[in-house]
Amino acid sequence: MKLLKAAGVVWVLLLASCATVPVQGEALECNACQTMWIRLYPSSGAPGVYRLIHGEKSRPCESCQKVAMDCFQTGRCPQKCSECGGVLTVRPVNVTP
Repeated sequence: MKLLKAAGVVWVLLLASCATVPVQGEALECNACQTMWIRLYPSSGAPGVYRLIHGEKSRPCESCQKVAMDCFQTGRCPQKCSECGGVLTVRPVNVTP
């Protein structure tokens, strides 16, 4: 699992190396779904929401997917998912090439 999480970090670093400006955004991670959503800001040159799966699950629960999109729009994120019970962690993304 740690290897796959590292692969996600490498992906973000590769994205940053292609950008001419620092990659900035925010990320939401669910430990039960083993999924991380990354929203990159328009100033990064690659705006949008990206989903990284870093575990054995093939897709997150529907509630986590909805919470991630709501969190990025409203800025309000619950600490736990009501469907899968996973802990939701929000963190900034700031990668300078």
